[in-house]
Parts: sequence; structure tokens; C-alpha cells
Amino acid sequence: FARWAGALVLVALAPASGSEEKEEKRKAVAMASRALRVAVARQRRSHAQAIRRLPPGAGTIEVDRLATRYLPDYALPYAVHNIARTTRDDAKVSKALLLLLEPLVQTAGDKGVAFLLAACADMSGHDDASGGDNTRRLRATASLGAEVVKKHFVKNVDALGEHHGAVYLPTQLYKESSDPHALIEA
Repeated sequence: FARWAGALVLVALAPASGSEEKEEKRKAVAMASRALRVAVARQRRSHAQAIRRLPPGAGTIEVDRLATRYLPDYALPYAVHNIARTTRDDAKVSKALLLLLEPLVQTAGDKGVAFLLAACADMSGHDDASGGDNTRRLRATASLGAEVVKKHFVKNVDALGEHHGAVYLPTQLYKESSDPHALIEA
């Protein structure tokens, strides 16, 4: 789920110049939005079912493994990585991120918002593991993701709790940084 959902947000970045192209893009974005809403709801149900099937006394390792496999929130690191490699236009980045963030927050509430903010903070302190020179943009896109979450989904900052669990980033996309604050987007 996480990989294809992270790629589906790229629909929002497709160029459209003429009126027919713009209408086609609008339809494609609407279809992608519906697909993400349905898929996010299904993934949340699948996660709940998988948790119920755990044996009594299952440990944190088993619960975390299920979270990374089933929770739709883990599509965000894939989306951020794909978007960072595709565009530098912050307005387009925000639209693409909103395509995924809206159904995630709608189905998870405040706990989901806390997780998304923690994931954005974690991503912004990691390097791009795919080689290349995309780390600056990756960090900027993750930071913009946190801004989008705060702007659109945090109604009361004081009521927002912290995410106390771990955030697991896909190691094929993100690697630990020797200096998480060394790169600043120009």
C-alpha cells in the first residue's frame, strides 16, 4: 500500500496547460483522491484486524511490524521522497501532500496528526539513501509536509499530544545523517 499510495500523489503534479488538459487533470486528481480515501480506510481496518489476531502478550516488536505493514500513515515517507524527486514548486508540493494527508487525518484524528508530524520531523533529519544530491530537497519537502499538517489539520496546538512511539522510515529511501542540521534548503 505505502509504495503505490506514495506514488499516486504524483497525479497532483502532472502538468496541464489547455482547458481540456486541466479538466482531465482535475478528474484524475479527484479519482486519485477517492482511491486514497477508500484505500486508507481499508488499510486501517486491516491493521485493526491484524492487531486483534496477535496472540495475548504480543510484544512491541510484533505491534510495530504490523504498523509498518498495515498503517496507511507509512505512505507519507514514500510520498515525500517521490515528490522531492519530482518538483521544487512548494505550491505543487503542498497540493500533492494534501492529496494523501486528508484521508490519513480524516481516519486517524489527533493521534494520526501527532504521528505525521513526528514522521516529518524524522524525515527532515535523514539523508536521501538513493544516492544523488536530493537530500536538501527531501528535507525541505518533509519540513513543508509538517507545515501543511499544522496549517490544515491542527486546530488547537495545546491539545495536540506528542507521538511517543517509533517512526520507521524505509531504509531504501532514507539513511541516518551524520549531521541532521547540516543541510538547509536555499
